[in-house]
Amino acid sequence: MVNARTTDGGYNWFIQTADTQKVVYNDKGQVVEVIGTKYKGARCLDYVTPDFAVIGHIEGQITISRDGGDSWDSLSLNTIQDIKIIRFADSLSGIALTNNFIFLTTDGGVTWENITSNLNYSGAIYFQSAFMRDDFIYAGGFFSLDKGNTWTKSNPILNINGMHGVNFINNYEGWCSGRRQIVPNQFQYVDVILHTTNSGLDWVTQLDTVLEPHFPLTGDIYFANSSEGLAYGEGGKIWRTSDGGQYWDLDKSFPIEQSDHFTKLAFPNGNLNKILANVYFIGDIWMFTDPTSIEENVIGTNDMSIFPNPASEYITITKPSEGFEPSEVSGVQIFNTLGECVLKESIHPMTPSHRMNVEHLPSGVYYLRIGSRTQMFVKM
Repeated sequence: MVNARTTDGGYNWFIQTADTQKVVYNDKGQVVEVIGTKYKGARCLDYVTPDFAVIGHIEGQITISRDGGDSWDSLSLNTIQDIKIIRFADSLSGIALTNNFIFLTTDGGVTWENITSNLNYSGAIYFQSAFMRDDFIYAGGFFSLDKGNTWTKSNPILNINGMHGVNFINNYEGWCSGRRQIVPNQFQYVDVILHTTNSGLDWVTQLDTVLEPHFPLTGDIYFANSSEGLAYGEGGKIWRTSDGGQYWDLDKSFPIEQSDHFTKLAFPNGNLNKILANVYFIGDIWMFTDPTSIEENVIGTNDMSIFPNPASEYITITKPSEGFEPSEVSGVQIFNTLGECVLKESIHPMTPSHRMNVEHLPSGVYYLRIGSRTQMFVKM
């Protein structure tokens, strides 16, 4: 598991936690020990507060940080299925879902209860999406208004084979997104978005369109308010609406290769003016900021910069308009992608720039940290 963190709104990232398998060799170059990872493969994440984060892993493992990611506690749920979905309403109440089970916590993840039997349903259950808000839970065609004690099943949901995303703005109004297969046993799909005003009991079709059928809506859906929302899927596909879903428009501005798709989109400001996007196959993190948003344009002003980037021999770190602060004179640190500090130098107070020799570093991606500032650069 590798945990990357940003402290400047997504402009720069650094590796905060790196849990990788280690191989120990003797002086003859022979393997004497293989130290496995502490954490299993991560599948989902919910960042509830700046300090409280929860990760769902394969084979029923959950890890929780209560200090912003500096340390993690690990526990295993009573299942060997992968944790596919993590949703928290607040720092105490949350749900974790596998393909067939739903678990509830009301004490911040200290203990978890399997509440699947509360659904009182004898048919097959396969969870693909879920949402939690206050005491309201929607999970794969079922909803509860009392935090999972009693459940109601949605009426037959037409025009959709897979509900991959669901989002509510209150306990009654919400949207879901997914796909419908055009022809059985063929990998071509219709994009589908549905709307409910009665907690998910009934759904009305808002979008039912064949567009790029090989790249369906298998991502999530998000609404900032009753008007503005988006749904995303494979191939960099993003549908947007500004009228509550009466009309959906395809956003073609994202510069993504169609062989890739989003793992997750996040909305740190609670609106659509800023979006962080994680791309699955190549591991990139992209950020969209609305050019009309003054707040976002101000971020980064007078911050440090690194040039040249990429670099081969030297880098120069500058801080426009002012020097480095006394609290930052302890040094410049450079970390590799495993979180290991590979270079450290002192820096003079109030100097506007600092030059470092990085010629000896292997080619790759590095993270330079000064005080609370972190910025990525590439060594050629």
